[in-house]
Amino acid sequence: MKELLVALSLLSSHSIVAQRAIHVEVRPGQAENFWRTHVLSREDELELNDVAAGSQPFYLRLWKGEAIIDIWPKQSGYQGSLTQWVKERVPSGEEETGRYFIIKEAVDSAACRQLYLAYLSRQLDALPSEEKISGWKEGFDGVTYILETLKNDTYYLKSYWTPSIQEGVKEAGLVQGFVADVDQLLDLKRRSYYFNKSIPFESWTTSGGASVSRILTLAGHFTMKKERNRYRWLIRKQANHSK
Repeated sequence: MKELLVALSLLSSHSIVAQRAIHVEVRPGQAENFWRTHVLSREDELELNDVAAGSQPFYLRLWKGEAIIDIWPKQSGYQGSLTQWVKERVPSGEEETGRYFIIKEAVDSAACRQLYLAYLSRQLDALPSEEKISGWKEGFDGVTYILETLKNDTYYLKSYWTPSIQEGVKEAGLVQGFVADVDQLLDLKRRSYYFNKSIPFESWTTSGGASVSRILTLAGHFTMKKERNRYRWLIRKQANHSK
């Protein structure tokens, strides 16, 4: 295991605004951290800010499946946001639409403060990424939580694969505890229920790659297919107009 420590120069249109240390873990045989590449790609697709390029004295982002939770300080306390997202999955043989369904809403200051205190009480600030935790198992199914933090001009990215099954690893309990805190304080079960009911696609995927499909009548299926074709037609029409 080696630690990648690089200096990132952040450029604005006028000047260099900061130089920042970036700490991510790189597994043996890999040239870069998979999850850092993953979050950068998702940030572009979901129009999220890059935590590593932030100007706040502290910033916290948790990637939790379809939910992304951000917390940062403001003058009178803390503020934050909850982003929920899915990507449309089309039937085999159809042209991809590339569409995302995204809902972003503010998190009230009191909940943000409680989340920040939960983060501190679980000692996640000092917790290393899974690669440096003795006994932490790896796998391909399950769920991976990604924690990005910016503090004192230093950026950290840490990942934790399925902490609920890490037997005998005390650090896993800290991560799982914080995830439970997030679920409770943001009422994520209820929010997720209503978010999923509002998804306008027939099938979709989230960060884990698992697919979800609605059970539709034959008429409903053809209605959704017609809508996808109309969307593709509009995209081609816009592309032709821009030439």
